[in-house]
Amino acid sequence: MRLDDELHERFPDLDQVFIEPVPRTDPDMRAAVLDRDGTLLATWRREHDARDGG
Repeated sequence: MRLDDELHERFPDLDQVFIEPVPRTDPDMRAAVLDRDGTLLATWRREHDARDGG
């Protein structure tokens, strides 16, 4: 729930947030999701981790 709250705070235009787990061991599935959704969440996560010292 925390991720949902943080995404809504950062992106107030969002109505709903759906998180789809992607196995890191399936390169084809991972590539398909990245092609479809891009890397926005990965970028957000790096920034969030850096901000929190992680």
